[in-house]
Amino acid sequence: MKVNTQMLLTDKKIISHIESGNITISPFNKKNVAPCSVKFHLGSSINHLCSKSPLIDIKDQSTYPILKKIHPDSSGGFILKKGEVYLASTEEKIGMNPEFAGFIDGTSNLARLGVSVVLSGHISCGFGFGKPGILTLEIIHHSSPQIRLFRGMTICNVLIFHLGDKPLQTYGKNSWNHSGEQSVIGSLIYKKYQTLDSNKE
Repeated sequence: MKVNTQMLLTDKKIISHIESGNITISPFNKKNVAPCSVKFHLGSSINHLCSKSPLIDIKDQSTYPILKKIHPDSSGGFILKKGEVYLASTEEKIGMNPEFAGFIDGTSNLARLGVSVVLSGHISCGFGFGKPGILTLEIIHHSSPQIRLFRGMTICNVLIFHLGDKPLQTYGKNSWNHSGEQSVIGSLIYKKYQTLDSNKE
């Protein structure tokens, strides 16, 4: 019996699957394809995650932090404060057929400045399929008091895996997924508990 194994795509395979339509990245430039990943860039939206309640109750959306948009300064950069959490969009949108999944990895150069670019790196199979969407990055600056980032800078690497088989279910089927989003939004996990609670009734 042949066993399908998960395979990390090389640059050659990434380009081939983009050309065949299995993977969509827009805008796409072959220069951004690394040996086994694709460079993604910081988009135009960075939002500060601002608490409005002393307690976040994951079942209660009214307790969730609000997103306060960060506007660029006179140099066109976005200034981030130490220890704060920001949600930022990628410039690129991505869509993959259900046989593909991905992983977001930060860059070494930003990590060496104390910047964590992603806290949740899994891109589920079928993400953005039929409706390519941005990736929302969770950014925290750990070191000096402030840092300035710029739109269009390389912000992360996206690794893509061929699963070798179609899954029984895809990410986009539940109501709390973030597949195909066109802008940064906050957590939707409260919808999961609404669904679970309604099923108990």
